[in-house]
Amino acid sequence: FAFYTGSTAQKYKVVSAFYTDADLPLDTDSMLNFDNYHDYLEFVLNIKVRSLYQMPVDILEGDSFMTLVADADLSGDSRMVVVGRLVRQDEDAAVDETQITPADTTLQPAAYYTRTGTLAPQNLSDTYTYWQNWYLVQNMTNTDIQQQVTMPEIDMPDMDMPGAILPGNEGDSASSQQAHSGSSAASSSGSTSGSSSGGTNASASASTSASSKPASSAADAVSSNVPGTQPPVSASPPASSEVYAPDPSTEEMLTVTMNGTVMTDTATNILSMIVSSEMGTRWSEEAYKAQAVAAHSWIINQQNSGIAAPSVAGKAPTVPVIDAVSQVSNLVMRYNGAVIFAPYTASVAGATQNSADVWGGSRPYLVSVPSVYDSEASGFYGTVTIGLEEMRGILNAKVPGANLGDDPASWITIDGYTSGTYVGQMTIGGETTFYNAVAGRTTAINGRWFREAIVNGYGLRSAAFTVAFDGEKFLITTSGWGHGCGLSQWGAQFYATREGWNYQQILTHYYTGVSVEPY
Repeated sequence: FAFYTGSTAQKYKVVSAFYTDADLPLDTDSMLNFDNYHDYLEFVLNIKVRSLYQMPVDILEGDSFMTLVADADLSGDSRMVVVGRLVRQDEDAAVDETQITPADTTLQPAAYYTRTGTLAPQNLSDTYTYWQNWYLVQNMTNTDIQQQVTMPEIDMPDMDMPGAILPGNEGDSASSQQAHSGSSAASSSGSTSGSSSGGTNASASASTSASSKPASSAADAVSSNVPGTQPPVSASPPASSEVYAPDPSTEEMLTVTMNGTVMTDTATNILSMIVSSEMGTRWSEEAYKAQAVAAHSWIINQQNSGIAAPSVAGKAPTVPVIDAVSQVSNLVMRYNGAVIFAPYTASVAGATQNSADVWGGSRPYLVSVPSVYDSEASGFYGTVTIGLEEMRGILNAKVPGANLGDDPASWITIDGYTSGTYVGQMTIGGETTFYNAVAGRTTAINGRWFREAIVNGYGLRSAAFTVAFDGEKFLITTSGWGHGCGLSQWGAQFYATREGWNYQQILTHYYTGVSVEPY
C-alpha cells in the first residue's frame, strides 16, 4: 500500500494482518516507540504471531513501519490491523502473491474462533520460537552460520560404512578447539516515531525500529555477472574422475533447520535451496555442483557430530540450479572415510585460511590454497568508516586496559598475519589480550576477534583488512568476504568459467586430499 504526504508517496509491504478487540487489545503506544532492541523484537514477534497470513516479506533492524487500523465486523469493538514495512531504497515494491499462505497457528480474539468455528491455540510457545528463529536467521548466509557454529573436534565416520577409519587411527591429528556458538546480539539506540491520523474509524501510525541496520550478508556480494578481465593462470588441479548421478527412486532425505524452521525434504530440494541462497542466478553449472556437494558434506558432518537438524539458509531455487544439483545430490566429500567438515565462503583474500586460524582446530584437508581470481569478485573490497570518538568509545569498552594515547594512529596495530593474508595478532593500546564477550573467555586480540567481538556490528566483511587513520576517522578496508576457509564461491565460479574446471576439480583444489563419492 502507499501513504501519500503532499506530493510524495511512501510505499509499504504488508508484513502482518490480524484482528484485535477488547479481549485481545492492541497497544498502539508500543508500536510507535522502540526505545531498545528488546521492545523492537517484541513488536516483531507480536505482529508475526498474530498475522493471519505468512507474508514473503523480510524485516531488518532499522526498518520503518506503518500500522493501519480500521473497524471490522468480527465483534462490536473489533478492529482489523495491517502492518506495513517501508520499501527500502532500490528495493522492488512488488510482493510475490503466490508465496502468501494462511498461517497455521495464529493468535486472534475469541470472536474470531467463534466466527470461523476453529479452535484457539492452547500453546503458542512453538509459534513464538518459530518467528524468533525466522527473524534471527532470515538474512544470514550459510557462511555466516558456519562462522558461528563449533567445528567438531573430530570428523566422525558413518558407523555403517564398510572400511571406515575410526578417529585416532587415520594417522592425522585433529586439535581440540574452542569456538563460540549462537548469534551475536544487536546493539540498539533509541528512536522516536510520529503518527498521522486517517479519520475517525481508521488510523495510520508510523514507526522506526531501534538499532542500526545490520551490514549486508555475504550473499549480497554474489551478483549474476562475472567481471571479464584476465588474471594470471593458476596451476592445474587433479583430473576429474567418474561422474555420479543420484537415483530419484531412492533419493536421500535430509533434515535441516532451514531459515529457522525444521524441515525434511529430498537432498535435491534442500541443497538446491541452499545453492540458490549462496550463488548468482546465472552462474556456471559446475560452480552450482561444487557448492551442492560442499553443503551436503557440511550437513552430514554436523549430523554425524550429533546435530540432528543443522541450521542452513535457503530460498526458492531456479530451474538451472535444480538441474545442476540433481546430478550430484547423492555426493559428499570424505577424508580417511569420514564425511568432512566443509565450510565455504563468498570470496577469499588471495588464498584460503587454515581451519585452525578460523575455528582453532586443524584439518589436513582445510589448509591454505591459492584462489587467484577472487580479487575480481563483486564486493571483494569494502571500507568501514568509524569516527575518532566513536572508536575511542569502542576500544575503551571492549579493551578497558588499553592505553589510548594522543596519537590515534598508534591505537591499533597489526603485528602479524595468518594463512591467506588474514590479520593475525594485533595490539590495541598496548594490550594483546582482552575479555572476549562473544567467546565468553579471555582471548588474544587478532583479526577474527577484532571483526567479531570488538567492532562487531559495523559490517567488516572479512578478517583480511588494513586500518588507517586520516586525522578525523578510522578507515578499515577489507579484502574478501566471509571467514575465508574452504570453498571460495567466487573462486569456484571463476575456475569453472576461466579454466574449464568441473566440480570435482574445484572441490579437490579447495579441500586438499579429499575424495568425492556417493553417500
